[in-house]
Amino acid sequence: MSGGAQPARVPVLDGLRGIAILLVMFRHSVDGMSLATPVDRVVYELGRLGSNGVDVFFVLSGFLITGILLDTRGRSDYFPRFYFRRTVRIFPLYYITLAALFLLAPRFVDPRSTPFLMDSEGKQIWYWTYLSNWLFASRGYYGGLAHFWSLAVEEQFYILWPTVVLIAGPRRMPAVCLSAIGLTVLARVACAATHVSMLAIYVMTITRLDGLAVGSLLACVARRNGGLARFRSWYAPVATASMLLLVSLIGAEWGHGRTVLVMLVGALPVAVVSGALMALSLILPTTSWLAAHLSSRVLRFFGKYSYGLYVLHPIVYASVRGCWGDDGLPAIAGSLLPGRLAFAAAAMSASVVAALLSWHLWEKHWLRLKER
Repeated sequence: MSGGAQPARVPVLDGLRGIAILLVMFRHSVDGMSLATPVDRVVYELGRLGSNGVDVFFVLSGFLITGILLDTRGRSDYFPRFYFRRTVRIFPLYYITLAALFLLAPRFVDPRSTPFLMDSEGKQIWYWTYLSNWLFASRGYYGGLAHFWSLAVEEQFYILWPTVVLIAGPRRMPAVCLSAIGLTVLARVACAATHVSMLAIYVMTITRLDGLAVGSLLACVARRNGGLARFRSWYAPVATASMLLLVSLIGAEWGHGRTVLVMLVGALPVAVVSGALMALSLILPTTSWLAAHLSSRVLRFFGKYSYGLYVLHPIVYASVRGCWGDDGLPAIAGSLLPGRLAFAAAAMSASVVAALLSWHLWEKHWLRLKER
């Protein structure tokens, strides 16, 4: 979600961003779909796994942000430089989207006919201040702008983490990251034991820091003697073990959604797999199978525009869905899946157009201010 955090884009990291945003878009493509046949239900359950794309984004953000902070820790403009660069990258699209939805749209559209507007009445302050995740956690259900919860988590991380890096320094940061991972897992267990809702556990910052901390830990390793290659023999076995654990969890809880077991145990292995793949892709030759596939033009394209796609695609999806539902095409063997696939293709295409327009007409002009 955070997009080009580094001055120079790294192809394999753009490829990972591409995978992350495609997973998230796939997840939202199955919202509300018909479950009339076994095939429909399988597609729906697979689509739900796309929410793990957010965990990939968290790992990438932790890696990139912590790397930037470690590299600039000795600068006199450490804080203003970091916050200014983050501001011109994130705020312009985020706030123009809020302004369009909350200030402009009500003049032309009945708020009761649009979920984004209907839900925001009296609650806009939570979105303007990047606190929507705590709004969702406190009331136990999402709003129309449900996907903004992860942007809120990242922004809260950006507020806290520069001070942590400055105080801890390179030598103590690995221990800080490992502590953050352990405390996050303990926070999830404590919340579950006290019957906090699964939605709250899923969106609260204190229960979602492990992905960011995994990425941050790898950024620390990358800046020590030997870099990421120092632990090259670890990444594949750790990723394989984590993947086997995930597959076992998914199989055991198939069809039950985000259960307590999946939430408590599954989030960290997703972050570990994401981190291991990222580390391997950075140390392997560019001709290797992993690096070559992550550097493909398609994945890099989606990675480059991932932030705009993330912010805008649910709004585009809702607009397309208002004009065309699953019944856009006739059912086949009782399944409305062909219509849903056509809807997903149309909605994703429209989202890409919206992200391209956002980038070329708005975002990239703000990014030119980064070096000032």
